[in-house]
Amino acid sequence: MTIITLESYHTTLKGIYLVTGQGVTSNVYVFSGETITIVDSGNGAVENRIIPQLKEIFSKIPNVSKTILTHFHFDHIGGLAELMESYVLDILIQREEVPFLRDINPMRIKEINAGGKIVVGEYLFDIIHTPGHSPGSVCLYEKNTKCLISGDTVFPNGSFGRSDFPFGNHEDLLQSLKRLTEIDVKMMLPGHGLPTFSAVNQQIKLSFMTAKSYF
Repeated sequence: MTIITLESYHTTLKGIYLVTGQGVTSNVYVFSGETITIVDSGNGAVENRIIPQLKEIFSKIPNVSKTILTHFHFDHIGGLAELMESYVLDILIQREEVPFLRDINPMRIKEINAGGKIVVGEYLFDIIHTPGHSPGSVCLYEKNTKCLISGDTVFPNGSFGRSDFPFGNHEDLLQSLKRLTEIDVKMMLPGHGLPTFSAVNQQIKLSFMTAKSYF
């Protein structure tokens, strides 16, 4: 696994770390603060264990208070088991995804809803429901930095998430991409691949236009 300090990419992204893994696994975003928040948890494979990376970032075992999931697919939620072994943490996920978390203690699951907000470290993110890749996929948007955590809804360079998985929906994805073109985004932190910091609005519009022609 590789740890990237995002402040080295952009000075406004203080206290945010990207942990990348091996194989088919999501990015893991770690937000520092009095307690730690993690966005997505990877696939849970031995080579993608999160806690050793947290020790490397913070030089100790930090207090992880919550994990926010952009959606329920295995490559984003597999690491929850590891985290739940060490922490009593809340698992935040859009309500449409809750039925898919069958093996998770329901007492730990907290529903989030479109239009709400989440405090993540020093940042306040808006919750944007972006169905299509899955019924309850969400993106998180921080207005001050204009930073979008895009999950698997949209990727850099005109790419977008698949909608041909079970419970995916082409038309929903197209509408979600259209919604994202209406937001002023300067930085994209995607669910896979490296973040992008240049002409992000144009990249999202390209994703929408490509999807429109594809579907």
